[in-house]
Amino acid sequence: MEDAKILDLYFARDEDAIRETDTAYGKRLHTLAKNILQNREDAEESVNDTYAEVWKSIPPRRPKYFFAFLASICRHLSLNRVDWKQAAKRRAQVVPLTEEMENCIPDTVHERQMEAKELGRLLDLFLESLPKDSRLIFLRRYWYVDSVPEIAARYGMTESKVKMQLSRAKEKLRLFGTGGNLRMNGQEIFLGLSYISRKYIEEAETETVSGGTGKAHRIRRPFLLAAVIALLLLLVGCAAVYVLKMEHVKISSGTDQRDYSLVDGVYVKDPHTVDTTTLSMAGLKGSNAYKACADFYAYETELRASASASGDWTGYDDTINAKAQELAEQYGLKPEGQPLTFRTTRNLCDALGVERFVRNSQDVSIDVDQGFCRDSGNFFVLLRFAFPEDQGYEVTYTSGALYWNRQDTFSREYFTLEDRGDWVERNYTTSAGNTVLILTSPSQERGYIICDRGDALMTVWLDVNPELLSEDAGVVSAEYLHMTDAQLDMVADALDFAIQPKVPTQADVDAQAAPPQEATQNGYTLKLKSVETDGYVARVVVGITAPEDVDIESLNISDGGMFFGTPDRESMGGSGAFNDVTDGDGLANTKDLVAEFTVSFLDGLRPFELGATWDLDITDLYVDQWLPTSRVLTEGEWHFSIIFDETNTDYDEMELISSPITATACTGWSSDGKDILMQFPISSFKLRKFSSEITQDTAAETEEQRRAAPSADFYSWRDHFAYAVMKDGTKIQLLERTNCEPIDLAQVDYVLLADGTKLPVPAAQ
Repeated sequence: MEDAKILDLYFARDEDAIRETDTAYGKRLHTLAKNILQNREDAEESVNDTYAEVWKSIPPRRPKYFFAFLASICRHLSLNRVDWKQAAKRRAQVVPLTEEMENCIPDTVHERQMEAKELGRLLDLFLESLPKDSRLIFLRRYWYVDSVPEIAARYGMTESKVKMQLSRAKEKLRLFGTGGNLRMNGQEIFLGLSYISRKYIEEAETETVSGGTGKAHRIRRPFLLAAVIALLLLLVGCAAVYVLKMEHVKISSGTDQRDYSLVDGVYVKDPHTVDTTTLSMAGLKGSNAYKACADFYAYETELRASASASGDWTGYDDTINAKAQELAEQYGLKPEGQPLTFRTTRNLCDALGVERFVRNSQDVSIDVDQGFCRDSGNFFVLLRFAFPEDQGYEVTYTSGALYWNRQDTFSREYFTLEDRGDWVERNYTTSAGNTVLILTSPSQERGYIICDRGDALMTVWLDVNPELLSEDAGVVSAEYLHMTDAQLDMVADALDFAIQPKVPTQADVDAQAAPPQEATQNGYTLKLKSVETDGYVARVVVGITAPEDVDIESLNISDGGMFFGTPDRESMGGSGAFNDVTDGDGLANTKDLVAEFTVSFLDGLRPFELGATWDLDITDLYVDQWLPTSRVLTEGEWHFSIIFDETNTDYDEMELISSPITATACTGWSSDGKDILMQFPISSFKLRKFSSEITQDTAAETEEQRRAAPSADFYSWRDHFAYAVMKDGTKIQLLERTNCEPIDLAQVDYVLLADGTKLPVPAAQ
């Protein structure tokens, strides 16, 4: 019987309601109760008590999610039956689960600060911050009390993957607690889950993970600016997640708050169109900070145009920086200051003395990603915004950034706004009493929220009309979604415009916490020994130390599961796997794992950027993983943060083609097993330390070449290979995306392609 009809029976006070409820959901409720109590008789009593409680509650209540309503009552009653002091002896499932959660929640000895229902509300915020797959797995484990094997079977996943997902969710819960939101012990958190929104309970019962068994799901993911759009906003340091929530804070009494306009600073009575094309992050139009920034913009625009014609643009060199200093002096402004390099955004926030950038909000979740600052105190942080998915919004996830520029300080930060005559600005007073200016255009992707603090200008941009890539039945198309004015108001309400950041110093940089370089699980220690990148390939060496009585030197060791990624950019896919090699130390219980990673991104930029933080998660170690003799060496999860900086990043590359050439590639194999060869026009060959890249001249390709181009392999075919030939005569094989070993570019004599084409090193090299 349908839920609506069963509810009608309750409202009619028809006792068949209980019978129909048991028919529809009795088995699932018994499973839930038994998972908690580990006793069939106790579970039976809890389910019967559930039916009695439902009979008393309906009417007047008419639950939207009937099963979730039932399950919440059943779970609560079952937990009430648990004798927490004796449960360990009875091996109740809740005890080890609360112990698991205990490690996520800091400072368990304290005065209790909230009731379970308030805790449930905060847990809603935490659950909303999780990607759907992680949320489902987390709830099946800690709400439904399913075992790891049961979860793996339910979603068609490996147990290792389930454990990895749980580990990441628990780490996020730990950091959510570190932020001051969940000051409860593991038992209280477990009980607090009884008060979460029923939509999550229903979701965990009816939905399946992407890529798992069950019904197919339409996948929607960010297309543009994927560098900062990720479902979870993770602080890039230490693989950390930092969910930012804050209590209601009023603006300090000394801060000037007024209605204003982006154009002329006057009172904005009604929303109106503006035609400005340059938006300074330094100050409002008419201020010296704005004028200096505008002059810098004009200077840089002219310089870029000139450099574009000559090819001489070198970025922000000493000459450009000197111009910035000159403009600061001309307009009586403080210099913009020198950049400070923080390893993680958590380190940056500590240096600024800002725990959170947002206030508590039920309407929108705002998380902080990477950031950058100068010793003048000016900074920016990347943001991600998430709205409830059940409110009918077109835009539920989007990205942006917050800029903070101190009054009377020069800043070169500006945005150029395409003038299509439809930019509209309006004043809005936030729930905290701050007046902000909101600037949007229905034809532009970005919108802006600006707050003139008096002591600083806070500017937030976000994608209000984002473009998304949709995949449905194998058909890929672009969708353009639109954020409502009400959503923008919610964002403004959620942001904390009363922050009082400190001016960071070099001492703060020197004192920042370094990410962990080793971790031990079950007696096995994994240490991050070295990381190198040429910008396109990353080479990672991890050392293993086993217990002294375990000989691993001769074993073929591999990981059971591995994640290597960065939270602020969406990958199109990548590759990389560990190979074990001897570490040469003569000890039987130590060994190295070496992997070279290649990744592609939707934004088309270089994957391994200077200053980026990547997460490396390793789950379980195996011996002879893909052989009949396969066995688990040890279970465990090891987590590392990898920071690409000047010490491990080498962007040097050689271009070996000065003008287009023709080269032969293998495009497949004929029925008799012979290589199919075809010539292609080549415009570029770049050689790097760990990789090389051949660029085809698409403008010169024929239609036949264009169709065959995706399959073209210039590096190898039957008995033919590409090599970097060194000055001493040795050869290093070049593969399609990675070299077989690192290459010292200074020692390269020439490159030999598979078809015999010789590419000499340019004389200047």
